[in-house]
Amino acid sequence: MKTVNVICEQELQFLEKQKSQGPNTCYLLLHGYLQNAQYMMNKFASILPEDAHIFALNAPYPIVQKFPLSSVPNHEELIQGYAWYFFDPRKSSYVISMEPTLRIITEFIKKVILLKKPKELVVIGYSQGGYLLGELTNKVSEIQKVIAINASPKLLHSSCVNCEAIYINGEKDSIVDPTLAKSRFEEIDFKKGHKFIEVKDEGHKLSTGLISAAKKFF
Repeated sequence: MKTVNVICEQELQFLEKQKSQGPNTCYLLLHGYLQNAQYMMNKFASILPEDAHIFALNAPYPIVQKFPLSSVPNHEELIQGYAWYFFDPRKSSYVISMEPTLRIITEFIKKVILLKKPKELVVIGYSQGGYLLGELTNKVSEIQKVIAINASPKLLHSSCVNCEAIYINGEKDSIVDPTLAKSRFEEIDFKKGHKFIEVKDEGHKLSTGLISAAKKFF
């Protein structure tokens, strides 16, 4: 398969909420696989600090999947969500890598968020969105903190993370193995403060327990 580099316009859908005027801390929310910006805004907007200026992105790749309707036997409904990249765990390889998405998010931060002149920039990622955070810190030096929930550190071109990093994983997560996530976390060269937290009895779902653990670091 041959490839060629081309320059294309890329539309990126996002939600924005500013809780107060004046110098703000900007929070960028990155959802999980088959989710969307509204999901993250619903989970976090009300509990972020009063000086928060919040941005939530839709990932660039739309997905439509069929799910059975539990209330209607033998019927299905279409669920639309988005993905940041596509990884085949059976082959341990990417079908579509993180790189295009990382470039898109970097451009969004530079062209939208940094123009707001935030006093601080914090990125919160859940599941697939959380996997992006380590590499994103190496592309955007203005990020002061990342909070990853039910994700494992994933670095493509570096062995270091250049800002404060908090990784929060459910003890009973059957999708992101917390033991493997912790092992990868311990291999990272963190340049600033960092912490790995396992939340007892929590699984992969973005639950109240996981969000409460993350809230301590807002």
